Amino acid sequence: MKRLFILFFTLFAFDLHAQQDSVDVARNDSIMGVVSTLKAIEIKIPRLIYSMDAGVVSYNVSSDEAIRGGNALDAFRNAPSVEVDVNGNVRLRGSSKVQIWMNGYPTHMNGESLRIYLTSLPAEVIDHIEVIKNPSAEYLVDEGTAIINIVMSVKLRRNQFLAVGLSGNDRPYASPWASYVFDGDKLDFNVYMAPSLSHGNTVRNGESWSFCDNASGDKDTTQIQRWNTTDSNFTSAGIFNLGATYVIDSMNDVTLTSFALFQGFDTKSVDDRYRTEILPIYQPLHYITKKDDDFINANGFSTLNFRHKFDNHGHNISFTVNTNWRYSTFNSMTNRLFDAYYPDELRKSASQNSTLDPSFTLRYRRPVGKHDNISVGVGYSPHRSRTFAYGSYFDSLPMAYSLGDTLRNRETDTRDREEYVSLNWNHRTSAYSTSMGVIAEAHQIDYSVQSFMPEELRLDYMAVRPTLNFTCHTKSMHYFSANYVMSTKHPSPEQLSVSPAYQYDSYTIGNPLLKPYVTHKADVGWNKYFKSGNSISVEAYGEWNNNTIEAVLDATSTPDPYLARVVPFTTYYNIGSSKKYGVESNASYRVNAFLQFRIYANLYYSAYQIDHPKTGVLGDSALTYDLRLNCSTKLFKKVYVNLSGNYTSPTISPFAEKRSNYAIDFSTMADFLDDRLSVTLSVSDLFNWNKTNLANTNPYYVTTESTHRDSRYVTFGVVYRIGKMNLQYRSRSGAGLQ
Repeated sequence: MKRLFILFFTLFAFDLHAQQDSVDVARNDSIMGVVSTLKAIEIKIPRLIYSMDAGVVSYNVSSDEAIRGGNALDAFRNAPSVEVDVNGNVRLRGSSKVQIWMNGYPTHMNGESLRIYLTSLPAEVIDHIEVIKNPSAEYLVDEGTAIINIVMSVKLRRNQFLAVGLSGNDRPYASPWASYVFDGDKLDFNVYMAPSLSHGNTVRNGESWSFCDNASGDKDTTQIQRWNTTDSNFTSAGIFNLGATYVIDSMNDVTLTSFALFQGFDTKSVDDRYRTEILPIYQPLHYITKKDDDFINANGFSTLNFRHKFDNHGHNISFTVNTNWRYSTFNSMTNRLFDAYYPDELRKSASQNSTLDPSFTLRYRRPVGKHDNISVGVGYSPHRSRTFAYGSYFDSLPMAYSLGDTLRNRETDTRDREEYVSLNWNHRTSAYSTSMGVIAEAHQIDYSVQSFMPEELRLDYMAVRPTLNFTCHTKSMHYFSANYVMSTKHPSPEQLSVSPAYQYDSYTIGNPLLKPYVTHKADVGWNKYFKSGNSISVEAYGEWNNNTIEAVLDATSTPDPYLARVVPFTTYYNIGSSKKYGVESNASYRVNAFLQFRIYANLYYSAYQIDHPKTGVLGDSALTYDLRLNCSTKLFKKVYVNLSGNYTSPTISPFAEKRSNYAIDFSTMADFLDDRLSVTLSVSDLFNWNKTNLANTNPYYVTTESTHRDSRYVTFGVVYRIGKMNLQYRSRSGAGLQ
């Protein structure tokens, strides 16, 4: 760590780096659209729905009438390259390696927390969304990870603005919300908060087969399962966002960004399952598993940034303290009722997780000459995560849960200390910009497991990641771009650990033979933006991986020594090689002020090869395409109507295939009381088509499963705005990425 800071201050002494803020502002104004006043005549230039600058593609939510009344998840569906499935999972060009940022800082949200946040966040409070497919060295993200940055709106110059709303649907779901903005001479801030309640049902059914090799080299069936599961979910949640900037003087300012999410789940499920054991002895079983799960989760982040400007041309230094935290508890009651052979089981379990992930970053920026600037930064991030899991069975003699579940009782403690230094050079003129950077990072990880099979690991590794970005544009608003990034990823302790983590009917185990893997990503693109607000873009991209680490679902070849039967398990393999390359296009066409069309198409080829420990080299390939069409119009100069459809063909990943899905959505919105009041009504998946079909294609464990949630539902929303609506709006993104 000491060496990194010595390097940083050495570069500081040589007057390195900074971005040319004045050039950025001028360029952004020409792209995004401005409002200018000349001799009391206001001239409005339409703000483009899509725009691009230095490798960042922006979707301007606040200018998109079609998204009004929707939420952040709806906005994601309209953003270029972003895919959102029926379960709310966010992917970019078919990859789930996506970080969600807010106002320029990572939120570290994923899974159900992310879905609830995006569903509860109304599009009303979003200014624009930035999509960064190949982040440069300045962003300090994990290897091979893309960024989707949500930039919140700050409106009304030197005034106060309040918006309140209510959204809901017939699942049912209800979420009242409020957004308050204050913009003064020195202090401006925006606060957003929303509680929500929801209830939904999920139905899953599927079947599986597991195999083993026999003496003649063929495969014998070891187990067959068929199941039908119904989940009833009740969810309560509350989210809170705060963004504030205080200008100390013309050369110093402080920015605070905070987010918090609190959520509770109560899930009741009934699983009706037929299981046939074939080896070691033939035994057909039928049982019903009833579960009652309670889950409480609280997570959030807070970022405090101090910036000192040496001048108004991009020469500055900043210090950032970022804290991410999470605390969750899970309690479960399970009652398994057998028809024969076994006595009924009554089991309870509890788990707890706490994670703290602070980071400290010092970054110095300074122009070098007229068109160049260099930035250098150093950082330190101590991470700690602790998980406790305990279970016990009901003992009928003392009538208490006194039989300890030693197989599944488990404690893990992970300590990760990361040190990194980044160096990035930018060359920018009125016609083009070039960025070259590199990140060097060092990790030291201590990992311990306390279970029936304890283990301790110590990992030390270093990695270097170069990045290259190029963008140029003409006066007629043609934009050309090229990007490249190379990254090296090392296996995590969980991926290496040989201490199995048992669930009720399966387990997860690491692979100590895993090796680091290297990823190369590149793309070239052309974008054309028109003053009328229309746009078109075409981009070719490719990704090549060597020894990628993937989680693979498999089954034991012989009965598990602890469960006394063949069971499925998850482990990790190095995929020998994998690749993906394709072409995507996005077009927006405004026929007139009341009618516009948007279309997005993505066509790509993906393939992989894996050296399976049982069968040798196996692989698969697929040609996949994704189509989205959106049509929006305005009727009677008052009512907006939006119709959109999407189709995704089957996609593959190692030993897994996801079948095609498609849906048509409809929404309408009207403004009243001089645009102070907005009322929306929408129908998602109009024809109830959307469902998820998954298949596992591991030759030793084959499964097919179909999942159907509340796919078709009706949503309503009401928004009321309080403030001086006739004042000038400004689209200042207080903490954007660029």
